Amino acid sequence: MIFNTSKKYDFMPEVKLEKSDCLEVVSDFKILGVVISSNMNWKKNTNLVSKKGYSKLWIIRRLKILGASRKTLLDFYINFARSILEYAAPVWHPGLTKTESNKIERIQKCALALIFNQSS
Repeated sequence: MIFNTSKKYDFMPEVKLEKSDCLEVVSDFKILGVVISSNMNWKKNTNLVSKKGYSKLWIIRRLKILGASRKTLLDFYINFARSILEYAAPVWHPGLTKTESNKIERIQKCALALIFNQSS
């Protein structure tokens, strides 16, 4: 991966080794559960985190329908959903835009509204 923050050059260069083998150059990749992009924005990572977070909300809804207590729902949220939303936050949080930050915060608001029977 080549990090390119320049707006002038928007193409991916070709990288060759000594024996004329070409290396694959990618614009983004996932490493240890965090999507890193060559343009250094965190939009793809935020979308991945949001998708995983909303899937955990579906499980909370199902547990609530089955009659789980508030404490159980809250424990599930803290252990499974919130851990996904906060994974590697020191790496990507400083680079988030306000929109991306609100997208992640919305998942927490939905979860707590669901657990505590509030309309959102």
